[in-house]
Amino acid sequence: MATEQDEAIPVRLPAEALLAIQLEGKGIQLGTVSAGTVCRYVDAFRLGLQATIEIVESVKPPPAAGRRKRWVERMADLPLLGIESGCVRVFLGAPSQNGLFAEAEQESFAKAINLMFDSLASAATQDDVPSAESGVALSPAAELRLLGIVARLMPANRGPLKRITFLRHAGKGDRPVSVTLDRRSRDRLEAKLNPGPVDAPHANRFFPAQCDRNHLWSGPA
Repeated sequence: MATEQDEAIPVRLPAEALLAIQLEGKGIQLGTVSAGTVCRYVDAFRLGLQATIEIVESVKPPPAAGRRKRWVERMADLPLLGIESGCVRVFLGAPSQNGLFAEAEQESFAKAINLMFDSLASAATQDDVPSAESGVALSPAAELRLLGIVARLMPANRGPLKRITFLRHAGKGDRPVSVTLDRRSRDRLEAKLNPGPVDAPHANRFFPAQCDRNHLWSGPA
């Protein structure tokens, strides 16, 4: 019989949803999980998406005059479509865009979603971020910034939350793409962020939960 840790949870993503954030672990279900836990990861994804859009925008020509203020913040704040129990699965929809620069903004958003999922997959598999596939040429500083964004989406080392799965549509009729981060993913990411001897217990290590919020969400691209 499969244990709770390796039991497969069915992958389900409604057609109207852009993506889903799925929290998994013992006691992670509606009625027992705290609202703070759910909000923490949904908001971390929102801020991470906002920062990723900014990375995409930083390698494009300067925007034309008249561009709407705070459009990145509005676009990254995805509409909530629903919450499903079993585990806790939060469904988020696509942003609504209109106006003179809607096409350019939507293009940046699509590239940012691809880049963010590539970064999540990189953390899950210990591969490098395939920036060429995302259509965005990343500088070393931007790659480090993306690692910081993903670090905020990792499950904690302790507590009931063991895994976080991110789902998105792959194509019409195809099974959704899913990327799962667990505590082993966290260890691998810390190793990337803190290269060096493993026998230095008092070294100044990078702990995402203790870092300045602005260090992760802002910085040179």
